[in-house]
Amino acid sequence: MIVTGRHGQKFERNILELPAAVMAAFAAEEARLPQILFDVDGCAIGSDVEIHNPTIVIANNGPLRMASTARIDSFCKLEAGEGMTIGDYVHIASFVHLGIGGGITILEDGTSFASGSKVISGSNIPAPGRSCSATAPGNRVDKSFVWIQRDAVLFAGAIVCPGVTVGAEAVIAAGAIVLEDVPAGETWAGTPARMIG
Repeated sequence: MIVTGRHGQKFERNILELPAAVMAAFAAEEARLPQILFDVDGCAIGSDVEIHNPTIVIANNGPLRMASTARIDSFCKLEAGEGMTIGDYVHIASFVHLGIGGGITILEDGTSFASGSKVISGSNIPAPGRSCSATAPGNRVDKSFVWIQRDAVLFAGAIVCPGVTVGAEAVIAAGAIVLEDVPAGETWAGTPARMIG
């Protein structure tokens, strides 16, 4: 596992105002996750967590808290951004990328992420005369959140975009692109994703 810490920022960070429920859920999850194996630069990993190499964890600004029973397969990338919590019995399969864009990411207990799924919690903002390249001067990133609630699942290649809550026990089909909140227990598929069951 590679853990990188804070480094020089070359872009404007714009943290969007987040819903009170999201902030409360993040605070509760962060406080609940005990049994620290190590804490490096705000990255706290539970004592029995399974992390298979190579995995990249980037903790630039906010805390990362991961429960002891979480499992991360090889070739994953976690960007803690403004904060990330990974609950008990969360499974992150190979080639998953979480926290893209650096906002807040909440993964509640029992959630699972199939190979190639992505969670985007922020985005570069294009404008005339301004590049979206992460290395370009004047780059602007609007940071938001993604909240994946208890026992929800993202199947292979699914993408969840910033500002979205996926409800408890919801199913996101392979290849779906989720642009809006998914109610608990529903199955969504397609591009853009819509309820199918």
